[in-house]
Formats: sequence, structure tokens, C-alpha cells
Amino acid sequence: MSKPRYLFSAAQTSLLHALIDRMEHASGSRMISVRVNMQRFPDYFADEDPAQVRRWEEELLALKALGWITLDYAKGSESHRIDRIRLERERACEIIAALHRMEIARFKQL
Repeated sequence: MSKPRYLFSAAQTSLLHALIDRMEHASGSRMISVRVNMQRFPDYFADEDPAQVRRWEEELLALKALGWITLDYAKGSESHRIDRIRLERERACEIIAALHRMEIARFKQL
């Protein structure tokens, strides 16, 4: 059986690498996540271009559909903004393989 092939956008690739990098440096089994802010994800805060924000959200939803990430939304009923993106650690080996990273064997114990 052949491995599935994934085509990621630059934003998806960057996000997945950032999450895996955090996991490599984390101790124990704590939650691995990145906070969504203007500095890290300027495209998400591009209020002048709603289509750009929508594309970014669709790319995140595609990763969520794969079961690779979880999205946490900002508190408050009026806010629909994503606040944090969490890595699903049990899927790390699959993500590492899809990114063609060399650390696969190291994380098989997760």
C-alpha cells in the first residue's frame, strides 16, 4: 500500500514544522501549541482582505480534518477568532512523515 501524498501550502508547512519543533523541545506530555497572534500569523489579521483570512482558516480546517491539529477559539460569544492551534501528539509520526522530516524513528515511542 502506498503512503498518502500531501500537498501543503507554505502556511500549513510552516505551522506544522513549528508544532513539531515545539514537540521536540517539550518535556513530558504537555500540550503542544502555538498562540495565534499578529506577529506569528499576520495573514489571519488582514482585516482589509477577508478572502485572505478565509483562505487561512480553510487551510487550518483542512489540517483539523486530518486529525492533526485542534483549534481553540478566543473566549467570548462575539469572537470567532482562533486563539491557539494545538498539535494532536498521537498523530505526530504521521505529520513528521508527511513533512519528510528525519526524526520519525525518535517519535515512534509517543
